[in-house]
Amino acid sequence: MLERYKLSLAAALFGLFLTVSAHAEEVLPWTPITQAEFKMLPPYCAVRLKNDRSTPEWKLWEARLGPGFNDVHHYCGALVHLQRYYGATSQKIKSLFLQEAIHNLDYVIHANVAGFPLLPDVYADKGRTLLLQKKDGEAVQAFLQAIKLNPATVSAYVALSDLSSKEGNKQKALQYAEEGLKNEPDNRALQRRYKVLSGHAFVSPVASDKPAEANAMKAADPGMTGIVAPTTPVSPSTKTDIAPVTTAPASAVDDGQKIGSPTNPYCRFCP
Repeated sequence: MLERYKLSLAAALFGLFLTVSAHAEEVLPWTPITQAEFKMLPPYCAVRLKNDRSTPEWKLWEARLGPGFNDVHHYCGALVHLQRYYGATSQKIKSLFLQEAIHNLDYVIHANVAGFPLLPDVYADKGRTLLLQKKDGEAVQAFLQAIKLNPATVSAYVALSDLSSKEGNKQKALQYAEEGLKNEPDNRALQRRYKVLSGHAFVSPVASDKPAEANAMKAADPGMTGIVAPTTPVSPSTKTDIAPVTTAPASAVDDGQKIGSPTNPYCRFCP
């Protein structure tokens, strides 16, 4: 059994070697994060990956994100892998990027740090990654968990609405768009979907009843969460000593406004 496993592993590694050789220009999961890639990530990523605990920047973000900041490099890694997924040309390497992204997102989830403010975004990015892996059922559960943790997670409502539309369930798609707008009535992507599905514009309730979690996120630094996915591949240059991982764009993004939402301007999937 052990010998069979060794042979199987050797064959897989050899296959990957051939793929890499055939696509020598590809950026690979173990390629160090470049300076250009850092610029597309939330600011806390560079602080966690490049600084040590004694620096003022580390202490600042640790105070904002709490004990979960110690594991945030796994989320940053997932975001990098998702960025690179969109620039890859080899399907094998694309698949490897998605696997690494899920691995790192699950690491943050399983760390289960109480009160970690980025956890809703982690679940939302996991949902988007699962969609890219064509695991729609698991993706729905991840999006619902994101909403459960923070009912103002706009990107999750957008993704769920689009999934329902894709399945031909327009009533459910409208329901998700409406629920999202009750928490974020000014969101243009949700407004657009609501109008297409209902035939009229969304009218915000007189009294907004946003949950405490959403207000807490708005009070936090806008650079706390999310990811920007590149439109073109990024070439490696600057090294770090921590391996990467990341998330990717989705049709949920409102092409008429800045990437992200008021609570998450870096999130490529957030409309």
